[in-house]
Amino acid sequence: MNEEKKEFILTHPIPLKGKDGQFTQVSVLRLGRVKAKHLRLLPKDLLAGNSDQISPTDVIPLIAGLADLPLKCIEELDLKDLIKISEVLGELLGELDSPEIGKKNSG
Repeated sequence: MNEEKKEFILTHPIPLKGKDGQFTQVSVLRLGRVKAKHLRLLPKDLLAGNSDQISPTDVIPLIAGLADLPLKCIEELDLKDLIKISEVLGELLGELDSPEIGKKNSG
């Protein structure tokens, strides 16, 4: 299955600890498509429509999920890289502006 991925070349590579305990440097993040399972990684206020602002820290868990990397690895992102990725994800999530997401049935 060939899945479409968005690539981000990092200004400052981040360390990734391998299974053997050795560290490698990640210089490119490849983020997959946002799927339903990834919505669990976003703040509940955002999904419930109580907030229209997405801060860079809100998307750190989402970036980890989309890149299939450990959260500790993504937490090492340089601020400039985090902001660049957050802006793209913010636009992507804005396209998901569905009145059904985060709303409970009243009937």
